[in-house]
Amino acid sequence: MASIAEANSLFEIDMELDGLLEEIEGQVESDGQASEDLVARFQQFCEAHGEKVDRIGRFVRIMEAREQYCRSEAVRLSDRAAPQPPGGPNKNMVLYHLLSGSQEDRSYWFTLRVQKNGQDSVRITDEAAVPNPIAGLMRD
Repeated sequence: MASIAEANSLFEIDMELDGLLEEIEGQVESDGQASEDLVARFQQFCEAHGEKVDRIGRFVRIMEAREQYCRSEAVRLSDRAAPQPPGGPNKNMVLYHLLSGSQEDRSYWFTLRVQKNGQDSVRITDEAAVPNPIAGLMRD
């Protein structure tokens, strides 16, 4: 049975079943019953047909599951790649640092502080020390 299912396509098995069924009907009309060999061969092809259909059904279910997984991954990755709000995670980390410690952090180039009204503030104390990104590109 397994060799029949492996050696023939579903269409070939179906055509063979049609031919065997016609032979069985012809024998029943002429002799009153079909030969045991013909009925056994018909049974083998019926089992092979069922096996092929089961394989196709499993394949279709696997492909549907794969499609669903790919769609969920596409949604997950597109959400991950969506543009972040201005400041994004860096801004949140700085605010967390400021809120967990002192309300103000000063350095030579900038001052960060948390204001009571909720507005964020960055003040540059030495504007000449801020690098010019365009000039850096022209040097390369």
